[in-house]
Amino acid sequence: MHIQKTGGTSVTAAFGQPINAPDKHHRADQLRERLGAAVWDSYFTFAFVRNPWDRLVSWWSMIDAMRPRLDSGAPLNAFSRYVLRSARSFEEFLLHATEEIVEEGGAKSITRCQTDYLVDSQGRLLVDFVGRFETLEADFSRIAARLPQPPAPLRHMNRSRRSDYRQYYTPRLADLVAARFSKDIERFGYRFGEAAAGHAPQESPVFGRASVNSSASASGPGPGVP
Repeated sequence: MHIQKTGGTSVTAAFGQPINAPDKHHRADQLRERLGAAVWDSYFTFAFVRNPWDRLVSWWSMIDAMRPRLDSGAPLNAFSRYVLRSARSFEEFLLHATEEIVEEGGAKSITRCQTDYLVDSQGRLLVDFVGRFETLEADFSRIAARLPQPPAPLRHMNRSRRSDYRQYYTPRLADLVAARFSKDIERFGYRFGEAAAGHAPQESPVFGRASVNSSASASGPGPGVP
């Protein structure tokens, strides 16, 4: 599962998969319904999550760097165009770029919790393993160890240029993100003020379905990378 700005482009490339697949940002419940439960459960499935305050700064910085392309009329996806036309600062991004934009690759919204990509309607985790962007290489090594053929080494792709995420927030904006992403904070234990990389909550990573230790097979159809 590829949640935006959690290292998914790097992980997908390491498996030799196309980084612009049309379903790359679809939710787990959508993909499970499309593939069927039996096929889905035969895969080892995983995702990465990220500190929500840091993730939003990264997302904004990536899109804001595209502003010259908007001004020149160069092609941009619908979500990036919407954000750039709605906001000229990080604060405006959080306050005014809150609509869901449906386009190829899935529906995108900066207000959707990462948890919502990974659970069913009852809140049950649909993937076997949830790693963290903050410990991306170590958690990716755990995934690679389950597979019959190792993936290529990770390369940091789609990197955004910006300052420490904490510098972007006023107390009001930090509280706004805490309220919007309360499900992520509760499930994954993130806190505002944590370092952006190299540190994750003590309970990292998260193991999901019971099949992680039984029915999910590392030698099945593939590694579960959409």
